[in-house]
Amino acid sequence: TKWDATTNTQLGVTSSLCNFSEVRSVCVHVGKIFIGFGNGNIRVCRTSDYTLLTTIEVFKGGHLNAVSCMLASDGLLFAGGGNEGIIAVFDTNSYTHKMNLTGHSGMVFSLTVNDGILYSGSFDKTIKKWNCTNFKLLHTLGGVKSSVKSSVMSLTTHEDKLIGGGSDGAIYIWRLKDDRHLVTIDGITAANALCVRNDILYAISSRGHNIYVFDVKNFRYVGSIRHPEKVSCLSMHEGKLFSAHEGGDIKVLECEKESLSAPF
Repeated sequence: TKWDATTNTQLGVTSSLCNFSEVRSVCVHVGKIFIGFGNGNIRVCRTSDYTLLTTIEVFKGGHLNAVSCMLASDGLLFAGGGNEGIIAVFDTNSYTHKMNLTGHSGMVFSLTVNDGILYSGSFDKTIKKWNCTNFKLLHTLGGVKSSVKSSVMSLTTHEDKLIGGGSDGAIYIWRLKDDRHLVTIDGITAANALCVRNDILYAISSRGHNIYVFDVKNFRYVGSIRHPEKVSCLSMHEGKLFSAHEGGDIKVLECEKESLSAPF
């Protein structure tokens, strides 16, 4: 389903590619939409007409091996999930499996990239930083003295900030250059997914019917966008917010002209 952000009206829908299993993650990259499912598979289709291109088998073993998050960058698709804390790496054109990144002790729930560094958030209450060129582990944020107090359900970056959503409902914000914790915003139930554009942060919670909107620069809550179906994940691409919903629909919210002065 497509939506107009200025009026919150629906513009279109696609569900035929999603109705065989629960959608857990969505990623859009260079004319393709990658849809991750609870059965461990990824379906790839064109964004122009939603034609199915291929299906990638990532994890095996039922609901504990769901594709919980995805990220595409520089021709690579990173897929997190499974019960072993694995990040699987694929070529976005040939769909061939290149390698697995290992190091987390729990399921990987979130991925984001900034300036050649991949950030991964996990059930193990840590965020790991990886070199996207040689795939080496650079640093781990977490531990007893860390500002991270819960499982890291979502991650994104904006300008000089790393933003993480916790299972405790808090949104954590760090400075990228030195990993310094800046602020924690409380108020929603488990920040399961985050996206940001034009200083507007979009977040969904475990209850999932609302997309919450925050002002990133001033660290304040702005409002929310209500959906009748539960929202399971978010992805931003070229000014459009893609949201996956209970029942298999993928909705697209046009965000290009949205501003914090507009009503939500």
